[in-house]
Amino acid sequence: MTEKQRNIVIIFGVVVLIGVVLGVIFRGGQSGILPGQNSSSTSGIASAPKPDGYVPTIPKGATTTAPQNIAPASPNIQSGNMTRSLDLRASASGFNPVTLTVNQGDTIHINFTPTDGNYDFEIPYLPFYYSVVSKGQTRVLIFDTATAGTFEFRCRDSCPLSGQIKGSLIVLPKK
Repeated sequence: MTEKQRNIVIIFGVVVLIGVVLGVIFRGGQSGILPGQNSSSTSGIASAPKPDGYVPTIPKGATTTAPQNIAPASPNIQSGNMTRSLDLRASASGFNPVTLTVNQGDTIHINFTPTDGNYDFEIPYLPFYYSVVSKGQTRVLIFDTATAGTFEFRCRDSCPLSGQIKGSLIVLPKK
């Protein structure tokens, strides 16, 4: 091995070692453990949202949000699937309600209305995005809930001065 090759190997080794040390420092030495968790038990602690805003867990005690309107989703009433119409308002103080809870298999109509300015609306996992919705205007987002879990919704780009606002759509599993 020439001296030049040996120097390259040594430099590469030093770079890898620095990377490992920095990784341990920035992770706080807790490999794979999220803040607020301990290695012995993670029960009762909500999973951190994935980059797409979805976690498969359902918060304990979650119950369906009272809809504005409800009707069978299909002529086959035995399926139990319903069409639920829910109102969602956005303001500088956040979404109201901040959590919407529905049943898996239902068809959902979210009536999205900004109350004090222009907002956009996104459910990244599904993926649904409404660009600017003007103050007082209502846009209806319609989708089916095939997957149970907790989905983040948010104002992504046209948000109030207070910053990005977020909420949760909880889809309860079929019984």
